[in-house]
Amino acid sequence: MCYTVKSIDDVRELVAAARGLAGLVDLDALVLRACRQLHGLVGEDVAAVAVCEHPDQLTVASATGMTVPATIPHTRRGEGLGWLAVELDDTPVVRLGPDGPEAMEDTPATRIDQTLLDGVRDDPLLRVAARSGVRRVVACPVGFGGATLGCLYVGRRTDQPFDARIPELLWEFAASLAPLMVTAVTAARAGEIAVAQERARIAQHLHDTAGQMLFAISLTAQDLRERAVTGDVDGGAVTGAATQIEHEAAKASAVLRQAMHTLIPPGEALPVTVRRDVAAFSRRSGIPAETIVLGTPVETSDLVDDTIVAVVREGLHNVERHARASTVSVTLTYRPLDVAVLVQDDGCGLTVVPTVIPLPGKARSLGLPGLHQRVRAAGGELSLRSGEDGGAGLLASLPLGSVAA
Repeated sequence: MCYTVKSIDDVRELVAAARGLAGLVDLDALVLRACRQLHGLVGEDVAAVAVCEHPDQLTVASATGMTVPATIPHTRRGEGLGWLAVELDDTPVVRLGPDGPEAMEDTPATRIDQTLLDGVRDDPLLRVAARSGVRRVVACPVGFGGATLGCLYVGRRTDQPFDARIPELLWEFAASLAPLMVTAVTAARAGEIAVAQERARIAQHLHDTAGQMLFAISLTAQDLRERAVTGDVDGGAVTGAATQIEHEAAKASAVLRQAMHTLIPPGEALPVTVRRDVAAFSRRSGIPAETIVLGTPVETSDLVDDTIVAVVREGLHNVERHARASTVSVTLTYRPLDVAVLVQDDGCGLTVVPTVIPLPGKARSLGLPGLHQRVRAAGGELSLRSGEDGGAGLLASLPLGSVAA
């Protein structure tokens, strides 16, 4: 099935909605943002996105305009409106009544047999939608290269039929979303594989080196114990054994330090810390957040590291308190002369963008004025700005200066 959007206004809105998804490589954050973008794009009461986590299961990952229980069941292949959309490769519409689906509308490309209603009556998403007062729901598959990635849903709380614009927008938005979902899934899997391979390599290295050294230490200690039991101990033997143990322990320690540097290279220390803080924020607040690193990380000074981390923590703190955001991204960018960090949310935004300046005549204070003083003391710049598609962003840039020793 192929739709074509004819209205130039709809084309502009599609471009804006797709642009709002750019840069998101975390699947959870991508799906949540996509649901919000879809809701704004179609202008209907309800929007939802389901993800095909397993080949035969659709799971509702995000919904806007209605509350979806966290324990909503999976929809298995062959059941529910989402899988019907996948099977038809089209955008079927169902009308909901007090007793469930009552009738189904034909799509522009497919004649809908009323017997297909039997396959959607037990759709858990439709039951939730009906309890929320939704009367009509349209679904659209999200696919790429013959694989099902998920499904989009749009609902309205009136009995007025959808006009032709809605299926067209759904289809085109799904086409824009599909490659982004592929990238997110691929990145997650590639990261997992890379981590597993690196762990296996380090484990083998430790087994082959530090393990042998520790074994030699054990043999030397065992020999000392046996000498003590038999009384065959003299000062020279004890001194020699102790020296050998000290030597082998020092070599083993050096190997372990090298392994730790391999696990976290100096240039990755700041990105690792930022990722850790962003993950902790997401667990604490329940707001999906992701870290994006652009450019090649380099080793930076303690001053730069501490200041960047302070900006990230203050930005996330403000998002949690004030933004009413559904997703957050923290972008760390390495450039030839400086490193920048942007904490961006998709929340309520700023009515007026304030000028961030330190308080005159005051010592370093808390909040944004204090953070501004700290950034300026490190030779950097701090600004607060509105996002292009809503929300707010806290941006700081600091010169790389001297590289940490």
